[in-house]
Amino acid sequence: MSASAWISLVTLVVGAIVTLHVAYMHRKQMRQIELYRQDPSVPLTPPPHRLAVFLKENWFLLWCLVFGTFDMVVLKKDLSSTAPLTRHAVFDIVMDMFGVGIMILFAILTPIIKRASKLTDRTLDVMHKMTHVVGAMS
Repeated sequence: MSASAWISLVTLVVGAIVTLHVAYMHRKQMRQIELYRQDPSVPLTPPPHRLAVFLKENWFLLWCLVFGTFDMVVLKKDLSSTAPLTRHAVFDIVMDMFGVGIMILFAILTPIIKRASKLTDRTLDVMHKMTHVVGAMS
């Protein structure tokens, strides 16, 4: 197929996908409005999509994955180069290795820090509630 045929095909597919997605979102909104009319205690805004929640919670790990992969690709290109080794090439290799290491370290430390912050938050909430209970007793 020629390039113009591929462009036409991609244009048709993207247009169809966008149209179907808009129709889906409209039906979803109408269902939510009908549900709200039947029971006003139901919030009018629907809960966020699972993909949005996933991206909101894991954006940093995805960022580490993207830039770690980029550093790996550049490192592979630098190591497989047949050009003479210069100070600039050595510096590029060292910085790429450093970037890969930092991205791995960030990917390992991020869940640990999240767990520690949740634990600290729970502990502070319990301590805050205990001070109110002790203050009310005295």
